[in-house]
Amino acid sequence: RCLAFVYARKLTESVCRDVKAILLKAGRQDLIARVDSYRGGYDADLRRNLEGRLASGEVSCLVCTSALEMGIDVGDLDATVHVGVPETAAAMWQQAGR
Repeated sequence: RCLAFVYARKLTESVCRDVKAILLKAGRQDLIARVDSYRGGYDADLRRNLEGRLASGEVSCLVCTSALEMGIDVGDLDATVHVGVPETAAAMWQQAGR
């Protein structure tokens, strides 16, 4: 499982959509439902639902902004992906430390 960090809320949906299109083109329809997005602006219930789906393994890749709160239990992660470069080194380490 992984988190893919993007720097802007608009990018969460576009990167998520692009990843799903790539999976579809590669014939991996089985993975499309396991990719989702997470950003500020989603209501609290939706965010908690996404966090739970990631922690349970139902979601394998969550494209997110730094709105993914520190301290939530998302379970074990295999990787963090950084699309773009955060403004500060501290922000990058904070994201990688998830």
